[in-house]
Amino acid sequence: MSPAPGNSIKLAFPKGRMEKGVQALLADAGVVLRASSRGYRPDVVIPGTPAPVNAKILKPQNIVEMLHAGSDREALLAGLDAVRAKRPDSAIMLISADDAEKKVTIVASVPPPLVAKGLKAGDWVREASAVVGGKGGGRPDAAQGGGTDTTKADEARRVATAFAGSKAG
Repeated sequence: MSPAPGNSIKLAFPKGRMEKGVQALLADAGVVLRASSRGYRPDVVIPGTPAPVNAKILKPQNIVEMLHAGSDREALLAGLDAVRAKRPDSAIMLISADDAEKKVTIVASVPPPLVAKGLKAGDWVREASAVVGGKGGGRPDAAQGGGTDTTKADEARRVATAFAGSKAG
């Protein structure tokens, strides 16, 4: 049975570390998740409803943000650590432009599941660094880079966001 066309209940479930806990909680409440023809949108059977409702499994997010830390690479790395502690399932890139020093600094971290999907931090940082006239690289899970064209820092952020989306979905 497929979800009823007029169903207005929409549910979204996390993917990653929280997924199993949410599924256990739902099972305790009698809510059943079952595979549908669209694997990323399972049917949800809720007691007392005439038909299953459609749900969506949320993907871990890719976070690309501009910070105003000047050219202080250590500050960016500390920020990266702080965000990674709160969002361990997310790919994270932080970019800071320092007009006075004519320097753009870029740091990134990618969790193993997203590396396995094809998003490698070294490649990601290289893409963003090229936009600002620089270089970058590192390991698949962590990388650093930068460049000298501070006027293109926002463009580097857009390119980095698109690159991550194309690799990790």
